[in-house]
Amino acid sequence: MLTQMLEELLERKHRAMSPEELSKALNLKEEEKAQLPIAIAELVHKGVIERTKKGRYRLLADEKIFAGVIQLTDRNFGFFLFDDPQLEDVFIHGSALNGAMNGDRVLVQVTQPSVGDQKAEGVVLKVLERRTTTVIGKLSINKAHAFLLPYDRKVRTDIYLDIRDNRLSKSHDGMIAEVVITRWPTEGKNPEGRIIEILGKEDDPGMDVEIVKRSFNLPSEFPEEVLVEADGLTEDMSEEERESRRDLRDLLLFTIDGPDAKDIDDAVSIEVNGDGYKLGVHIADVSHYVTEYSALDKEAFRRGTSVYLVSDVIPMLPEKLSNDLCSLNPGEDKRAMSVLIELNKQGEVLSHEIAPSIIRSSHRLVYSDVSDLLEGKDVPALKAVEEPLKAMGELSQLLTEKRRLRGAIDFGIAESYFELDEDGWPTAMKLRERRLADRLIEEFMILTNEVVSEQFYWLGVPFLYRTHEKPSAEKLMEFNTFIHNFGFHLKGKMENIHPSALNNLIDEVEGSPQEHLINKMMLRSLKQAKYTNYFEGHFGLASTYYSHFTAPIRRYPDLQIHRIIKEQLAGKMSKRRKDHYGSILEAVAEQANMTERRADEAERKVDDIKASQFMSDKIGEEFDAVISGLTNFGIFVELDNSAEGLIPLSSMDEFFKFDKEKYILTGSNGSKLELGQALRVRLVSVNTQRGEINFELVR
Repeated sequence: MLTQMLEELLERKHRAMSPEELSKALNLKEEEKAQLPIAIAELVHKGVIERTKKGRYRLLADEKIFAGVIQLTDRNFGFFLFDDPQLEDVFIHGSALNGAMNGDRVLVQVTQPSVGDQKAEGVVLKVLERRTTTVIGKLSINKAHAFLLPYDRKVRTDIYLDIRDNRLSKSHDGMIAEVVITRWPTEGKNPEGRIIEILGKEDDPGMDVEIVKRSFNLPSEFPEEVLVEADGLTEDMSEEERESRRDLRDLLLFTIDGPDAKDIDDAVSIEVNGDGYKLGVHIADVSHYVTEYSALDKEAFRRGTSVYLVSDVIPMLPEKLSNDLCSLNPGEDKRAMSVLIELNKQGEVLSHEIAPSIIRSSHRLVYSDVSDLLEGKDVPALKAVEEPLKAMGELSQLLTEKRRLRGAIDFGIAESYFELDEDGWPTAMKLRERRLADRLIEEFMILTNEVVSEQFYWLGVPFLYRTHEKPSAEKLMEFNTFIHNFGFHLKGKMENIHPSALNNLIDEVEGSPQEHLINKMMLRSLKQAKYTNYFEGHFGLASTYYSHFTAPIRRYPDLQIHRIIKEQLAGKMSKRRKDHYGSILEAVAEQANMTERRADEAERKVDDIKASQFMSDKIGEEFDAVISGLTNFGIFVELDNSAEGLIPLSSMDEFFKFDKEKYILTGSNGSKLELGQALRVRLVSVNTQRGEINFELVR
């Protein structure tokens, strides 16, 4: 309300005004005066008003000036992203950045509107908020000067370092360091910085992952107060609490995880009768230990998610919780949130119940053993749980078929993984098989997330949802053009497509040479799933109701809705508490989305680095590859082991022109290069620091 009043006042006055003048003109009360700086900051952040050199504020009324974020590329340009994701990006040339760095929030003036396929162009007028404050790179030192050479290509200039102030010598040349920027770049001048820490040599074991952690600002160490709080927690349970929880220790339940998993946060159980199944999904009750506004809660909110970097894990919660108090180890009494679901023989949900519980896992199973059993092999170690596992296998197949019939998209894209030596260097790069046990747990977790989300939607309680919007018609038309090259096409109208149309295509391309590529390109054409405080459904899963409930050890949204669920079940969801959750959930969703994107990017970066390390001793060797991407500067190719690299067009014997409409490169001698085309390539070079692989075309 106050922001609207300020905007209307400045529009009426047509002049810049100081905070004192604004307060007086609006006749603000004392409590409103305290909110004035916050309201002003919000309008500046949104680009509605700007601060003048004299400390006054004026309205930015020009309809061609917008606030948003700069996203730079590794070449001499970038893009301006509007706050409204529906609006198309604006092209910003390197000469028009006005000192803006990647991720900065800026004011941009659109100087040229979009025409056809040509993006609109603009110029940065002002940086509103600096978001790149520290940089990782290699030190370059000579007698007179020192610079940090950034690893991130999106930091477009080297950072000047004062040799004397930073106590640098020639012995530091080539070392890896982290610097904080002390002076931002201006026209013709490099940014300046101060060294925070010299990390070591480039080839030190683990340095590759450490560089990624720091580059993405991933918090490694827990603050002391968080560790102290975690150390003070115990599993002790009062008699009153025991009586308030459902005692499920007599149930035969067990966990199924990877052999190296330490944070075991979900267990499953099943009972079979003549009418159907009673499935139990039991999730560690993390919210009992991580209470709202505690030091643990604030740190978990800041981290948002656990991050998995091939050889290293950055957990959301300290080890005392993730590997001990909240880990459902066999033979131990544990607090859980249990969802008990009644299903008939057709796999249809008849009823369900959510309850805080006490459980005791009987076995710690691993995916490979369970998959072997479900695939018909004899696994003596599983004799004690063979019957419930086979019942789970039956139910899982029913659920998979039901999801397939309703149109849920099942890409089945195999993930790559690395085998590492003791120094973290990759010795093998393989594709991980998705077997029956993996699918079983996945189906049970999806079902649990659906029933929990549906119940709380109809209760009308503030909640966090996992939302996956329908893809844009434009993206789908581009994808349809692409698959047309291989003789496939999507059925139905692009503006109102059903996920079943995409699933039918997945079935159609199964077993074809283009299967992996088409599935990957389809995934790229869909929107990214996100957390929201409003209900919209999940397109990819064809789920009307969907939330994340099943991983509170490693995802903050799950932890947040566990609190809401427990308050509702205990009859404590008063109007005041509803208002409280209604006021915070949008911010929780935004933070969760940001930390999830950051984790995804960091994980991809480490994968790229490990892939380049694995390929580094193979320079000069030839490989079979397929074209996985085409641009106006090069051809991206993928090998059988999933390693990807670039063939620069500048290395080709003929001149190629990129046709964006048909997604094809046409050579001056009549050659044509298309997505999915098989090539023979030779490895030319790798950059293990940046995770880059370069090939040349053999034929």
